Amino acid sequence: MPRHDVDRELAERMTAEGSAVLPKFIDRLERTPLALTMVLDQALTLAALRTVPDPTAKDVLTWDDFVTAMQAAAALFAVVDTSVESVECTVGRRVRIPTTPPGQHTRAGYWLTAAWLGIVCREQDRLAALAAVPLDVVRAADASPDPYMFSWVDTVQTFLRDGPDLDAKFATTVEEVNSAPNTPEELVTRLIYPPMELLYHVLNRDGDRFNASLERALVLHRQHWSAGDRATNPDGFVALAPLAMAVLAQEVGIEVRVESDYLPRYLLSGAWVGEIPTS
Repeated sequence: MPRHDVDRELAERMTAEGSAVLPKFIDRLERTPLALTMVLDQALTLAALRTVPDPTAKDVLTWDDFVTAMQAAAALFAVVDTSVESVECTVGRRVRIPTTPPGQHTRAGYWLTAAWLGIVCREQDRLAALAAVPLDVVRAADASPDPYMFSWVDTVQTFLRDGPDLDAKFATTVEEVNSAPNTPEELVTRLIYPPMELLYHVLNRDGDRFNASLERALVLHRQHWSAGDRATNPDGFVALAPLAMAVLAQEVGIEVRVESDYLPRYLLSGAWVGEIPTS
């Protein structure tokens, strides 16, 4: 499935501008942990922009930006350990970041992004750390999302640590997302529910239904991100959550038969995994 039309010249110009800004955001990390959200957003934007001229993510620079985004996302949940003054970790380079209590930077959306990136980058240690993040940390943000967001985080955490009651938690998540009062139905239908359905088929090792669901998820992704001003938003250039589910599907032996620019082939195959130090 081809990606919706994107202005390549504009994407390359934005890539050049963003590449100059990202190191400056990384430099800020030693002064404030809240710069991690800027690093995450900028690195993920850069990675997506690079897939416009490099739709398979064959270029190592594309992979490098995905790795930096993954490092920043995971670090958001590492810096909440206020029993120490700072933590040392790799975010583009080795940095020592001051710690801070949970807050907006630890909201559910960031945790899910961290999980999807960790899965795509095959970062088992970081995924184990994310799976151990207390739900209270995720709930600490001032924003009040619909309850399904917390249930979805709980479900994915349980999956990652192979914990008990996964079926019950999954059922609760689906029930809550189907009655979410504060989330537009369009977002639920096009972006939020499809990864849940994909994970369900992964759990059941159902390759045929997984591939049918994946194709449908990408159609919905395209419908959402090709509409109006969204078409120029790099957030839509890669279908990150479906990509993560496709990686999980491969890990349980499901052949992913759907090909799309929204699922860069070198990310799906893990071709660059292990080629660049990530910690």
